[in-house]
Amino acid sequence: MVDTILIDGIQIRPRIGTTAGERASRPRCSVDVEIECDLSAPARSDRLTDTIDYYGIYQDVKRAAGEREYCLLERFAGVIADTVLERPSVHAASVTVRKLGRRGLDAFGVTLRRKRGR
Repeated sequence: MVDTILIDGIQIRPRIGTTAGERASRPRCSVDVEIECDLSAPARSDRLTDTIDYYGIYQDVKRAAGEREYCLLERFAGVIADTVLERPSVHAASVTVRKLGRRGLDAFGVTLRRKRGR
């Protein structure tokens, strides 16, 4: 069985951009994470210890935003997806990163989907 945990709208300001100036300005970004896993145990037990740590995923995203610089949204999303997949109960992860309010657009972004073992 595959279920999905959604963590949407994490607001961050990573050092991301194709130029040093853009990275230094730390543009506003939004991150959504979808985690595919089996949620049958927590659905039955109603115990926090039986599910994935949502706040831990949020912290992983914040840490990825603060630890290094990125030129591309694709790389940033890939680092987040790889980090989420390190959790043993995660089967797959989709990560959407949007750079907000740039060049007359509401946002532009990417979505990467990664499965365990690939």
